[in-house]
This record gives sequence, C-alpha cells and structure tokens, in this order.
Amino acid sequence: MFLPKHILNEEVLKTWLYVIQGTIDRPLPQGMDIKTGNERVLERWEKSSAWLSKKWCAKILNKLLNKYSDRTTVKDENKMFPEIFLPYYSNHFFESFLKLLCSLKTNYIHPKFRFFALKYMINALNFVELYHCINSNFEVIIYDVIIPALLLTPQDEEDWIHNPIEFLRREEDYLDLSQNSKMAAETLLIKFYQKKMFSTPDGELILFRLFEYSGNILLHGVDLRNNIQVDLRMKEVVLNVLGILNELILSKDEYQNKMQYLFEKYIIPEFGNIKGPLRYRLCWLFGSYSRIKFEQIETILTLTEGLYGSLCEGELPVRVRAAISLNAIFENDKAHEYIIPFLDKILISYINLMDAVENERLIKSFGGIIEKFAENISPYAVDLVKYLTNVFYKTDQESLQSAFLNEIQEKEAVAAGFLSSILRIFDPNLARNVIYELKQLLFPTLMYILKNESSNYLSLGLKILDKLLLYLDSLDEEMWMFYPILNYLIVGFPQNPNILHEKLNEEFKFLEAVNFNGKGEEYVEEITPCFQKFIQKDKGILLNARDPYYNISYLELMFLSVEKVYEICYDCENDTDMVLITTVYIALIENLKQVPNELLNSLLEKVIINIPIVKSIAMEKMLLQIVNNFGNS
Repeated sequence: MFLPKHILNEEVLKTWLYVIQGTIDRPLPQGMDIKTGNERVLERWEKSSAWLSKKWCAKILNKLLNKYSDRTTVKDENKMFPEIFLPYYSNHFFESFLKLLCSLKTNYIHPKFRFFALKYMINALNFVELYHCINSNFEVIIYDVIIPALLLTPQDEEDWIHNPIEFLRREEDYLDLSQNSKMAAETLLIKFYQKKMFSTPDGELILFRLFEYSGNILLHGVDLRNNIQVDLRMKEVVLNVLGILNELILSKDEYQNKMQYLFEKYIIPEFGNIKGPLRYRLCWLFGSYSRIKFEQIETILTLTEGLYGSLCEGELPVRVRAAISLNAIFENDKAHEYIIPFLDKILISYINLMDAVENERLIKSFGGIIEKFAENISPYAVDLVKYLTNVFYKTDQESLQSAFLNEIQEKEAVAAGFLSSILRIFDPNLARNVIYELKQLLFPTLMYILKNESSNYLSLGLKILDKLLLYLDSLDEEMWMFYPILNYLIVGFPQNPNILHEKLNEEFKFLEAVNFNGKGEEYVEEITPCFQKFIQKDKGILLNARDPYYNISYLELMFLSVEKVYEICYDCENDTDMVLITTVYIALIENLKQVPNELLNSLLEKVIINIPIVKSIAMEKMLLQIVNNFGNS
C-alpha cells in the first residue's frame, strides 16, 4: 500500500501533518469535554464534527506510524516518509495524545479517539525515536492514562446489575479489541513489560512505588499521589493492574514476595467483607497468582474457602470468575484436601453455571476440576457424562443453525470443551459397572461424531473411543461397530460397492449412514491406539467377521488401512504416521495366535518390501523388529 504521491512532497507532507496536529490540539467547543451521564448528550457529542475530526486524525496517525514508519519494511516509494515523520513529528503527536488522555479522570473523551490514542502509544513502543518520550512519561502513563482507562464505567456497572452475561462478555471479548479502550490500555501495560520498561533501575522503582500505591489504596482507601479518599472502583482497578502484570511479578522472587505480602496483609483478609465487582476482581486475581506458594496453611484455607463461597453464592459474574480461578488454586495440596467433602456441591455449581453462561474458560476449568479429582469422581461420573453429552448435542446443533461465523466458531469451541471434560472423567479407579454405563451413554454420541469425516470433533471422539476400549473388560457388538468406521476413515469406501452394498444385513445397517471418502489420514495418531485395543481384546472377530463393502475379513481391512497410510507417507516429507501405524503389525504378532499362515506371510512380505525404501532410521528399525519377531515366533 502506497501513500499518495503528492503527499510525499516534503512541503506538502509537512503542511498536512501541521493540519493534523492543529486539529488534535484545537480546543473543543465549551462544555464538550465535561463528563456527563446524559446518554442523549453523549450521543450528540460522539457525532459532533469537533470530536470526529480528532478521531479521524488519531486513526490516520496510527496507520502512518504502523504501516509507513518502519524503515525495515516500508516500500521504496515511501522511504522518505519515516525520515521526516519519526524525528520531527512523531513525538509531538505522542505528547498531544498524552495530554488529552491524562484528562480522562476528570473529562469526557470520545471513546474511539481514546482507543486510537492508546493504540498510537502501543505502536510507539516499536520505535527508538519515541523511546525517550515514552520513558520520561512512563509513570504518568501508568497512573494518569492506563489506570483511568481501566476503571469500571457506568455501562459496566449497569451491565453488572441488569445484564451480567454482557458484563462477562465485555470482560473477555478480545475479538472486540478494535473498539475497546480497556483492552488497549491492558495491552499497553503488557507491552511495557514485554519491552522491559520495568527492568531498568527507574522502571523497577516505579514498580515498587506501584506496590506501595496499591497497598495504601487497599488498606486505607487513599490515593498517595493526591491524598484523596477513593471509592471501590479504585480498589478494583489496582487489583486489575496487579493481575495484568502477573507475568512480570511472578518472574522475580523479590516482586513475588511483595505481592504475597499484599495478599496476606490487605487482600485476603478483606475477601469475606466485599461484594460486587470488587469481589469479582479478587477472584480473578487469585487465579492469576495461583502459583504463589503461601507458607501459612490458614492463608491457603481462607483463600480456598473464599473462592468456594463465591462459587456457590453471590452474583453471576462472581460465581463464574470463582469457578475459573478455583481450578487453578487446587495445585496446592491443602486446598485440594479442603475441598473434597464439598465436591458434589462444586460439580453442581459448575453445571448450573454452564447452563447459564457459555464460557470457554469456565468449561476448561470444569474439565480441570474433573482431572484433578479423578480419584473421587466415580460416584458422579454417570450423571456428569449424561449432562455433558446433552449439552454437547445442544451446543453443536446451535452452531449448525447459526449464520454467523464468529458465533459458529464460539459454539464449536464450547461443544469441544464438553467433549474434553468427558475425556477427563475416565480414570483407572472407575468401577466396572460405571464404565459399562458410560459406554451405554457415549455410544450414540460417538456414532454421531464418527459417522462423518468432516466432523469438527473427530479427534476428541476418537480419544473418547480409545478410553472406552481401554477400560472395558470385553467388547460387545456395539463396540465392534466402530471398527469398520475407523478403517473407512483412512481407506474410504471401494469405488464399486453396489453389489455388496445390496447384501447388507441388519448387522451392518448402521453403515448406510456413514459418509467417508478416506480423507481422515490426519487422525492416524488417534486411530492407531484404537486398532491396538481391538487387537488386544479380539475374541475371533478380526478373523471371522467380513466387511460388507470390501468382502474381506476385518483383519485384511486393517491391512488396507496400514497400506494406505504407507502410501500417503511416501508422498510426504516425513514418516511419523508410518511409524505409528506399523505398531499395529507388532500388536498383531504379539496378540493373535491363530492368524492363518497365508496372512502372516502376506504381512511379512509387506514388511520386507518396505525396509529398503523407508525414509527414517526409526522406521527401518521398527520393520526389522517385526521380522525378528516373526523369526522368534
């Protein structure tokens, strides 16, 4: 993308930039920067030419800085631009933006202008010409720009009361970054850390002062910079800032110790005494700092009890955030022990929340709870799977009916989260009768997933199938229905199956709904362990059952799958899948004692033919191992 040629005339460019500078710095009509809660007035101001002209100038400057000022990527036709813009104008624009943004605590600023001004600061961190300007105003930007931008807005407070689901969405909607000043302010703070602004001696002093500033607000409710009493919104915002900087603070013991002191001295003691958005932010903060190793057992128990209480009671956003953070805190053994007697209530609370809110992190946290308490989950396993399969169907159907790509992707991610949670329920401690009940519940779900190779959930479905094959003592007819489907995933159907298809009996009627063209080779990693377990638990089916489409034994059908993977791998750069699928041959030799000699000889022949042409030493060693096993058997 090129700048217009007439703009690249030095005098024209300077005049143009001078006009932009004047537009940004021009005083607003009287009263148009006064804060007001009157929506009609705000709507009129947002459409006013005074603010819109500033907004468009801020947007243009962002594009100039981001697209045309990087000397390493700028097109030859535009090389003159950064030589003029960066040394002579970029800092002036930065200072203009900073001046306006610093009035955010007391004045109204057009939300889109605010967003583009913050984006300019974010982009400015990539240019050495702007470093001195940023560094000399570093502390001012934190206290007078970032903190005010992160404060709860009247809209946040209204959503908290009347539309809590929208409050949660706005908190986590990173897709809406293009219009979200809060997300831009958060990104700017993170960029300061990533650019090592806190690593200089001055930057470290600023961080230590931030700890002191936060502690004073949390304990005394006073802003040290002006000695003015603050409201709960300021307490919420300093917790937010400390949470955003968690990666920096956890990177050094000295910082972590100061944060631990804040937790023990100011934060945890107040946990039981607060409500509303501040309690929400505390729950969020605990999740952000779950890696801190608190020395006092009482501190750990107080924290765990507070999160548990927040999960079971209080406003919807608090319960959701407590649920997400609770999973993280269970890395601590004492917290784990404390919560076991309340596991049933916790699981019910998660289920109620997932019914009320579609939140990917919530579902992931639920899966984490199941995984961490796997040894204790058996009494609840059947009811959990029953619930998870139902919500999976519901969410998947909603995704199929949606006409909006973002909504489809969100629904699919949520549905996949439910399947992941099912996967985590499987554990060696599950009773045999529980495993059988899970199989009865999951059979239709797996058929739903596996009958179509274009399914978005094939990988998870195959992993769940593998768990069932592992934990079931024996495989019934229903479980063997999956065997041909796994093969069709790889080899597809034969080109001319019509005659055989007409001979399908009731036993194979289910195959009529299967739709495979043999394009599922990317699932070899998931299919191979399933093949191995069918071999290990075979009671004569592999040799005696015949596939209705190919009119060959199930064992020969497996050979076709192996050969297809070999064929694909010879056309690829590596043979990882080839190595994986060859383990099926090893499993056959080790487990099937009654394989006819002609089939064994055929298998040996296939192995020997491939030894000279394989791509990797690992594959060659595996094939030689098979030959040796034949010699020893």
